Amino acid sequence: MALVPSLAASLALVTPATMVGQSVSARPASIALTVIVPPRASTSPATVERSTVLRQSASAVDLQAMVGVATGPASRIEVRLAAAWPTDSTHVLLQNPEGEFEALGFDTPVVAATTPVSGEDSRSFVRFRLESERPLSAATVSVPIEYRITVGHGERITVWSFPAFLHVGGGR
Repeated sequence: MALVPSLAASLALVTPATMVGQSVSARPASIALTVIVPPRASTSPATVERSTVLRQSASAVDLQAMVGVATGPASRIEVRLAAAWPTDSTHVLLQNPEGEFEALGFDTPVVAATTPVSGEDSRSFVRFRLESERPLSAATVSVPIEYRITVGHGERITVWSFPAFLHVGGGR
């Protein structure tokens, strides 16, 4: 029993005062950090304009939608299918920046654009292809999708995620 207090006293004699103060305290040194979160608008600044038919055949429809956000030109646009889309339904494909069509899924988004648009308009065209084994009419198409739009580069980015419906003649 007497050994424990004498061990503590000898440690106090051999250890400098700064070390004793740091080893006695269980709390780390404090760091000041300020995070500024700007208020969000009550309505989403995202815009999805009506889709237009580019090409149509008996079993496929190519559509083009214009999407964007009012806060600036998109530096990246990603799209995925919403969970409400039946897996055994029409196949939905998205044109990537290389011009190839990739199948949309529920889990992994497909990148539609990776460079900001030029000019005054902050919206970008996104092209879709719908393929079906049955006859397909553009007038009956209504595909639930989710957009994820990134605005900015580097450390100054804003990311907007929002649901939308892909259909001819309608917006969000």
